[in-house]
Amino acid sequence: MRRANICRNILMQHQIQNLPKNQKKIEILIPASDFENYFSQALEEARRDLKIPGFRPGKAPADIALQRIDPKHLLEAAADSAVRRTLYPLIAEQKWETIGGPEVNIKKMARGSDFEYEAIFSLIPEIKLGDWKDLKVSKKPVEVKDDEVEKIILDLREQRADFIPIDRGITKGDQVEMEYEMYMDNLRTEEGKQKTDKMIIGRGLFLPEVEENLIGLKAGDEKSFKITYKQDYAQKRFAGKAVEFRVAIKGVCEAKLPEATDEWAKSFGNFENIGQLREAIKKNLLSEKETKEEERTELEALDLILNTATFGDIPEILVSSETENMLAELKQSTEHQKLSFVKYLEMIKKTEDDLRKEFTAKAEKRIKTTLIIREIAKLENLKVSDEEIEEEMEIAKGEHAGHGHKDEYYESGEFRDRLENILLSRKAVRFIKDQIIEKK
Repeated sequence: MRRANICRNILMQHQIQNLPKNQKKIEILIPASDFENYFSQALEEARRDLKIPGFRPGKAPADIALQRIDPKHLLEAAADSAVRRTLYPLIAEQKWETIGGPEVNIKKMARGSDFEYEAIFSLIPEIKLGDWKDLKVSKKPVEVKDDEVEKIILDLREQRADFIPIDRGITKGDQVEMEYEMYMDNLRTEEGKQKTDKMIIGRGLFLPEVEENLIGLKAGDEKSFKITYKQDYAQKRFAGKAVEFRVAIKGVCEAKLPEATDEWAKSFGNFENIGQLREAIKKNLLSEKETKEEERTELEALDLILNTATFGDIPEILVSSETENMLAELKQSTEHQKLSFVKYLEMIKKTEDDLRKEFTAKAEKRIKTTLIIREIAKLENLKVSDEEIEEEMEIAKGEHAGHGHKDEYYESGEFRDRLENILLSRKAVRFIKDQIIEKK
């Protein structure tokens, strides 16, 4: 192993190994005497808030404090400090550009012994850009048609609809309440008897095959029918199985939509008449389309650059991490729509592992796009000023007010670095768009 002075008064040995997919492994040994210093620092930190009868807080002798503190906790704190103060300076000394956090494995950790650990981390892959400034992307004109506005008007009317109980058979658009049981092989499934919320037939909240069997039934009717689930159904215990439904209709209501009048339009805010509401809807739709077109041209520009660039090996751990990020984003999105992720999987007839496989290629593309943006920012010497960071920080404080974050959180180096990276990426994307997207 090589010996190196990484931090003042810290002598350590290290060995570097090249791994596939642009990864490095470092094995580090810190002498027992130096690790004891880390342990002493951890003990000093822990006893500051320690309350022991007969001593002022934080003033108990170290040997007495040691009897009151879990030694495992102190060893872990010492190890964490030792890793931070030796690994990252070594990475900086080697001038490696890393991406993502290191995977640290403690090999030996005990008082009176050398401290040994290994760290595996990924390097930013090498990237070579083509003649990307010669590429061009054109914006498409956007417009809003009258029938698009009327569709929104209809949606608003449906949202304000009154539901009137009726004595006739169920049709599409009716609101239905029912109880149902499911049987497989003449045995009731574990869900038992269930009752639906008020559901609108035709909205896709239930299986289409089930809704089709409800058409024509009235309040008070009961019916048994079988459906066969598809082989790729998300819930494996139902996949490919014939299931009997026994339903009891508890209520049927017909939707009565309000007329689109001036008075109705006034109920949505500062509108004098239905014409003003339609104009506001048209303006919002146009803004949405312009934003989408802006996003489309941005993605097309980045895709064109991506196709002209060459990359070194993308670390698998990076692709795996980005895949999990994408899955987490999807879960959060479904929750915001008040839809459970399990229900979402049922609707798209896929499993979580199916999505992971689908996301892998998209995750790698995301990573490459990020690398392109970063490389262009570097080559064009784009910078973010302290004033820009401070301005964005104030915006972040306002947006997250009440979330429990203290000013120290926003002033931390980690948060500032994150903001700087976000702002630099935005600046690089604007630069790319100015170069590639043709002006009207």
